[in-house]
Amino acid sequence: SEETELGEIHAFLRATLREIDEEMRAIDDSGEDSEETGDGTRASSDDEPEEEGDDESDADASGQDSHDLDGNENRGESSALIASRKRRPAWVDQAEDDIRVNIAGGASRLRKLRRTEGDVSVVGREYEERLREQYRAVSHASTMWADPEFRAPRAGSSDSDDDSDGDGEGLFTTATSLLAGDSADAEMASGKLGAVRVMDANAPCRTRGVVQTVKFHPDGQLLLVGGLDKTVNVFHVDGQRNPKIQGIYFQDMPVASADFCHDGTRIVVSGRRKYFYVFDIPSGKLLRVPGIRGRPEKSLESLTVSPDGRYFGILGQDGHALLVSAASNQLIRTFKLNGAVRSLAFTSDSSRMFSAGGAF
Repeated sequence: SEETELGEIHAFLRATLREIDEEMRAIDDSGEDSEETGDGTRASSDDEPEEEGDDESDADASGQDSHDLDGNENRGESSALIASRKRRPAWVDQAEDDIRVNIAGGASRLRKLRRTEGDVSVVGREYEERLREQYRAVSHASTMWADPEFRAPRAGSSDSDDDSDGDGEGLFTTATSLLAGDSADAEMASGKLGAVRVMDANAPCRTRGVVQTVKFHPDGQLLLVGGLDKTVNVFHVDGQRNPKIQGIYFQDMPVASADFCHDGTRIVVSGRRKYFYVFDIPSGKLLRVPGIRGRPEKSLESLTVSPDGRYFGILGQDGHALLVSAASNQLIRTFKLNGAVRSLAFTSDSSRMFSAGGAF
């Protein structure tokens, strides 16, 4: 499958990066040995007589300037050696410039590598670079460790708390504000949040109609997707396979709204009907609720669940906003606006419900 092929590409790139890193480390370890002669003694030039004692090793270790016997200044050997080896690739395949890969046809994973509609084929080296870019775009793993310039911050240093690589690892480790200031119009500092393209949450079972609602479970691991194909599907979102764990089909109702309620153990589903459904997740039972007693509503399609899952807010007729108990599915009370009610929202602690509307 396409996902399997993409996974194989990612595995190949990770293995290649590890091999390059190991080869670079081997070059660094063998750099000093390459300066020695066959009998194990260090070679010296005519202009730079060999010095005895610890002075030479100290100069090499520190990389500071030293002077020879004639008073001429020369650099520490280790600094020169490092500079001569800087950014040299461990291995270069010259054949990459002779290979061309068609990215305009064939598998869709190749078409995703195009940057413009006119891209038809690229040389092997460019193909490799685009694969790396795609891997960085879809993977949460950082590859900065493979960069010769990268040096991990020391433990306890101020850099260790800085989210300098932009992947957001240190973003939520403190309770401080993300805004640049405390004023009402303060903006979030640039570079704090990033976005990556991952596989579709409903990829294992796509909705065949227009998606109308997408909601996360309170624990953040489950996601429900409902649409006009009369189905609600629940997926376990892991970012890799997102397996479907539950599917509910409503023969007599296209889904307009769905959400978790009652501590996440139930799913309430409504549409353009006088009734709505409540699905009990532990038992797998589906209950049809024949409308709101005492209210002549013809449609319950606009339904909002409070953050604590204890209440429903429903847009009613003639400017009425309905507050319903999630435990009993019974009306608690109504609120009347001087116009048509258009929207409902609860506060984060579910202590208040707000409504907004306009003229009929």
